[in-house]
Amino acid sequence: AFSALDLTPYTEAARSHAFLFDRQAASWSAFDLSFPILRHVDAGVRLSAPKVTIKSYGLVLGRGAATIAVRSGKLLADIAELEVHAGKMNAQVTVNSNELLPRYTVRGKIESFDAGSAATALLGSPVITGRSTLSVDLQGVGQTPVELLRRLSGKATFAMADGGRVGLDMKAVKPVAKSTVSPGWGLLAKAQTSIENVEARAVI
Repeated sequence: AFSALDLTPYTEAARSHAFLFDRQAASWSAFDLSFPILRHVDAGVRLSAPKVTIKSYGLVLGRGAATIAVRSGKLLADIAELEVHAGKMNAQVTVNSNELLPRYTVRGKIESFDAGSAATALLGSPVITGRSTLSVDLQGVGQTPVELLRRLSGKATFAMADGGRVGLDMKAVKPVAKSTVSPGWGLLAKAQTSIENVEARAVI
């Protein structure tokens, strides 16, 4: 139980390890994800803190609680609660290193989070704002990130039931399309458009 938990040293250590001991390609895409150490560890830990931060990514999160268990080559990380962009996240991540290729599963949901701050963190601008819910159910196998992405499958759902705003002037789409001005988002980005609700589903 921490009064505050700063994960920055651990994310930086993982990053330096990835590029220092990587394969000849010296890139993240070829980093070995097999984690053979899982076959030799039997351990469990519970973490909780009213504030979680990752300074290297500019993330300041709220209250968090998680349980991590490793046994017989399998890892289970259960995030019972984590405040993300004013919303609440829960998730389960499993890693099975006993198979020929490591198998990963991720199941989770972020409820009532601020899509504007999340979009700004990811894309640099609030392309969409409003209280939103995101749920994912993904699985994949592979020894490197590239292999894992090629074999990734699952589904994801994004919903904004109470409405919000899109950072584009949708009414200007038609005039801009007909005009002879140079292409770009300049004219469309000068205003926002209110929306009643959004629901998007993706199959990976």
